[in-house]
Amino acid sequence: MFSRFLVFLFLGVATIQAISVKRVAKTKCPAGFTGELCDVPICNPPGHANFSSDGQSIAFFVHDSVTTIQMIQTMKSQMKTIIDQAVKQSPKWLIQFDLTIFDDLYIKSLGGTRSPDEFIQTFDEFAAGNSHNRSSCNDLPVLAAIYIYLYTTNLPKNANIYIFMNGIPRIDSNLFETVQDLIVATHAKVYFIQTNAYPCGQPLTNPGSSLMWDIASISGGQVFVIAAKNTDEVMKIIPFHYKSSIIAQQSFADCSEGQSITFPIDSQTKILNVLINGELANDSPKYFMPDGKLLRYVDNIFTDYSANTRADEFNCDTDFGIVEQFLFKIS
Repeated sequence: MFSRFLVFLFLGVATIQAISVKRVAKTKCPAGFTGELCDVPICNPPGHANFSSDGQSIAFFVHDSVTTIQMIQTMKSQMKTIIDQAVKQSPKWLIQFDLTIFDDLYIKSLGGTRSPDEFIQTFDEFAAGNSHNRSSCNDLPVLAAIYIYLYTTNLPKNANIYIFMNGIPRIDSNLFETVQDLIVATHAKVYFIQTNAYPCGQPLTNPGSSLMWDIASISGGQVFVIAAKNTDEVMKIIPFHYKSSIIAQQSFADCSEGQSITFPIDSQTKILNVLINGELANDSPKYFMPDGKLLRYVDNIFTDYSANTRADEFNCDTDFGIVEQFLFKIS
């Protein structure tokens, strides 16, 4: 069946998540937080801490290569729709829009703006010239791009960074530690969209590709491994990252006999997304409500057999109200 289950929860209220990740360096936490990862809220901080989800930035880091033409053109076809939907989640959620492009030799910021329309125009202009670029795959400066953005840009709190790529990030242990500290201190979330299950002919278990999961885990983001043609399907999830958090993640060494995972939700849950990475079976996973009944309405966002990735979504309001014990099960 499935070799890995990743379960992601999208709530109707702001939440603070805790992810267990070992760190070496100690970071000065922003107001209102303490703990090794600055993930423990201080109920009565000495100063004012804003826990609202409003006033954030969104950044798209895009691998600029002839190998990403399909990915970029698919992004272009969906960008206006996705940005419009994100803005409609809350007019105050996103107040800055940024675009950074990179290959194995350079990183270039195409500027930031507070206008969604200006951002869409900038992306369209970039996409129009993408086919004239060279090919690149190995040693992509992903860590450097994150560092430059978080350290040198005058950002609102809680940046949302989406990295679209077809390649392998460059390894730099010292820069990784620095980026890790910046992510924790700024509460940035980093999402990777990798459009090749074997980037540069290498398995995703290679050290460079493993950086994607390391960064995503530290930040509370996600890693999507998909075919380039399905880029638009992943983009549809972006608007639902407003007031969202991860609630469960579990891996299985052997799923030949099938596996189950249970995960908690609360009464204010609106939408739940499930991301499954692994060798996909022909039959779909089954979702059970807290009372043991089979969930009737599950939308498949995409199923990518070439990358062995599946994403499902369901609205918790449909069957939820009468249940007292808030626990779901997937098997």
